[in-house]
Amino acid sequence: MSAPRITAITPTCPNRPSLARAVGAIRQQLGPDDRQIIVGDGPVPAARDLVAALADPRISYVEGPHTHFWGYAQREYGMKLANLGHYLFWADDDNLVRPNCFTELRKAMAEFPGRPVCYYMVNREGFVYNFEQFQKGLIGGPMFVCPNFPDRLGSFNTGRYESDFDFITSTLKKGWPQSVWVRQVLMEIDGARERNPNPGPGHVG
Repeated sequence: MSAPRITAITPTCPNRPSLARAVGAIRQQLGPDDRQIIVGDGPVPAARDLVAALADPRISYVEGPHTHFWGYAQREYGMKLANLGHYLFWADDDNLVRPNCFTELRKAMAEFPGRPVCYYMVNREGFVYNFEQFQKGLIGGPMFVCPNFPDRLGSFNTGRYESDFDFITSTLKKGWPQSVWVRQVLMEIDGARERNPNPGPGHVG
């Protein structure tokens, strides 16, 4: 059986020096059939040039809608370009995945196929989102990973700051089985310092 496949979607805008670090961290973990789609908020020459320099067929750049509003329209745009059946992985241009991120996600995906997979992350203030609750302020948008079945996905309310939460809740209303939680910190905001401890390894159904 082949490993679960992942499409990472990364919205970006001009003047984001963290983008190269974010892309590099994901690139190290991409499998041969995985993808990363970098979606610009309008034209982003630095992102285009970065992808051209990498010359990695798994990583692409597209010019998305110009909204300058937290990347939600760019996520929606990238979602429509993702491979069907791949797990959708959200990573902003200042999100750094930890070295074991995709390995731990794939373990959960293989053990509980077809179910959404969630994980812990460190927010901008350095605190760990480890509440395991789908409530506003208790979960970060990147923490929710689910298979790309378009008729079972919600949408981003692109005019609202909490739009990533809107996507999660509207997706869960479409009849998904219970989500799986990987009880490890697998992502952090670039530059954040973790203030409370890693909750430990393992995952549950």
